[in-house]
Amino acid sequence: MSDEGKIYKQISLVMSEIGAIGKDRKNVEQKYSFRGIDDIYNAVNAALAKHEVFCAPFVEDLKREERQSKSGGVLFYSILTVKYTFYASDGSSVEARTIGEAMDSGDKSCNKAMSAAQKYAFLQVFCIPTEDPPSEPKDTEGQTHEVSPLSPVEIPIITFAILLDKVGEAKAIPHLQNIWTKYDKEIKGLSPEDLHRLVLAKDNKKVELGGAGKQI
Repeated sequence: MSDEGKIYKQISLVMSEIGAIGKDRKNVEQKYSFRGIDDIYNAVNAALAKHEVFCAPFVEDLKREERQSKSGGVLFYSILTVKYTFYASDGSSVEARTIGEAMDSGDKSCNKAMSAAQKYAFLQVFCIPTEDPPSEPKDTEGQTHEVSPLSPVEIPIITFAILLDKVGEAKAIPHLQNIWTKYDKEIKGLSPEDLHRLVLAKDNKKVELGGAGKQI
């Protein structure tokens, strides 16, 4: 977060133009109203553009599980921790971190989780109110799933960004060696471009740790 700059004033100006966003969408099955990500985009886009503010997302952590639905099918459950950096035209910025979680029977659980994370980043950074009465259920996404009580099997996902962070955080040559041993499968599965960047980061870290001549 920058200590000085326009971003603080610009955030307030954006807030002053957004106003309330009503819960106009309906979850028919569970009978409650909610605000979807498209409602948020439609409300904030013009104000962000007018005051020259944009945000850049970065997925810091991803966890996935497979769960069995009551009908016997498979549901993919994703939990993402996402950092959003809001920038003003002078380069000043503020950061917000939110968690998005979602389920899907196909390949959309991460997409939905990212939408949920961004939705709540906007709602919380810009303090967007709703005009619904206090008795309304809390704002949530419209699609729900019934999940079997069977214990989930967790499938950890190690991304290139996580591997790069681990290399950067290494405190000694054995730590680097351990990364290459422990995550051998994930490293071999990287694209050629990401693998080149990771190896370059490793080599730079070896020099920093005084082990330039050692083989990893």
